[in-house]
Amino acid sequence: MAQFQWAAAIQPKNPAFQAALGEAYAFAGDLPPALAAYQRAAELAPADATYWRTLATFSGQYFFRVEEVGIPAAQQVLELRPDEAASFDLLGWTYLAANVTGLAEGNLLAALRLDPDYAPAHLHLGITYLQMNKLESARAHLLQAQALDPEGAEGRAAAQLLALYF
Repeated sequence: MAQFQWAAAIQPKNPAFQAALGEAYAFAGDLPPALAAYQRAAELAPADATYWRTLATFSGQYFFRVEEVGIPAAQQVLELRPDEAASFDLLGWTYLAANVTGLAEGNLLAALRLDPDYAPAHLHLGITYLQMNKLESARAHLLQAQALDPEGAEGRAAAQLLALYF
């Protein structure tokens, strides 16, 4: 941790160092300073979707201030990268983390309209449909995620959910 703090102090205007510091704090389970570091990275590079994406992902992954920070950060990613399925997927996934399933579904479907073979969106939509108790739709999207990414993280997660629920 000390090395990350030192690097961020030496170059306080370098967003990459701030993001690395945020990651180190998050890994240590110290979420408030992790959030502050991720926010600082995004503020230092407001036109770079990378740091907004990192901030939104952190917030959603840890279910930490999702409504106040994660969703607005994901919206910023979408504003900067409206032509990428990953942007809609991130916003949908962040809404899912906030348990706003209707908006999650809409954004995940938008991701799939941009890229029908985007496995993360199929996985996240499958999870959304599980939460909405739309089991046939959930199963279809989980099967698609597994087929598109059989050896990857999304495919393995989909396989685990299929085994658990079906």
